[in-house]
Amino acid sequence: MTFAGMGTVAQNTAILTIPIDLSKRLLIKQFNELIDELQSETQIRQPLPPKYQLARKRQDNKSLLRYLDLFWKRAAISKPLWRVGYEAGFSSTYTAAISAALKAGQEPDADQKERLKILTSRGLARAWMLAENAARGTFPSYEKCLGAVRIEDIKMYEVVHDQDRAKQLSEWLRLYPTLFAGK
Repeated sequence: MTFAGMGTVAQNTAILTIPIDLSKRLLIKQFNELIDELQSETQIRQPLPPKYQLARKRQDNKSLLRYLDLFWKRAAISKPLWRVGYEAGFSSTYTAAISAALKAGQEPDADQKERLKILTSRGLARAWMLAENAARGTFPSYEKCLGAVRIEDIKMYEVVHDQDRAKQLSEWLRLYPTLFAGK
């Protein structure tokens, strides 16, 4: 008796070839051994503890994803900060006000653009520290890293639009489409 393969995950199956010339007793013995072997392989394994524990007990996933979304939008478009914040929908208050002005065919208020620029800048700084701390094994944490590279030193737009990196980013976006759903 030989094992030919497993079915899909949703339906655990095994395909067997059974020699006709064996006795029933020997077939049942081999069958039981094969089933025991297959079941031991497919048993649910106990999850291993993570290498790094989460830094905080309470998580606010919505704000974490909001900062990461802002960071990726900044990397994807080379526009003024207020425009990045507007396109990312970072501030519901200022995004709505600027959106209304743009729909009316008017230039958005300079004060609103400046405030959205400040909020976007702060959000990008938090996103950067979130990424830096995660790279050092502390997630989520917005604490300032002493050895962090200044965000202005990296030309994110150029890095993202580099041929190979753009392919990697598009693959990542394809795998996680809900993070970047239109706002």
